[in-house]
Amino acid sequence: MERRYATHTFSFDARGDSPDIDILDFHYGGNDHPSVRGCPRHPDQCKPPFYSTVAHANMEVADQLYVKWQIRTSGEIYEDVVNLRDRLPSDMTGQRIHFIVNLDRLHVYLIGANKVVPDPCPPIGRRAELSMSSNSYEKIFSQFCYLPITNLYPRRISDRAVKVMEGRS
Repeated sequence: MERRYATHTFSFDARGDSPDIDILDFHYGGNDHPSVRGCPRHPDQCKPPFYSTVAHANMEVADQLYVKWQIRTSGEIYEDVVNLRDRLPSDMTGQRIHFIVNLDRLHVYLIGANKVVPDPCPPIGRRAELSMSSNSYEKIFSQFCYLPITNLYPRRISDRAVKVMEGRS
């Protein structure tokens, strides 16, 4: 399969978007290509949790996104792999992939490059309320309401993370 490159952004902000979650690892890209990752290939050099990342560059458009996280209150650990191959547009120039973790669910959004006209953004006070919501779409809308937002994942109720480890006993 041909590798695609575009100047685009990959990001997450666990402190603001997922305050009850610790991101233990993430990987935007394939295993055998340069990519944006939390833990290096040698896990003993990994220093989680990761609180945020913004990578903006002319980089490979990834085929997949891997995220591993822990719910702070329960200690439960989850991981999820999203196949992005058929979910991303052919031209990723200027676009952003942003994820939010909401307890046991990973939510992945595509933020478009061109402003929405007319501007759909609510007043600042309402945006602040939306940013505190437990609904991941409301959180992402509060930040990027002036740009088109596409829900990439989950698309179906069956799209779920895998519990890796039970919580504290």
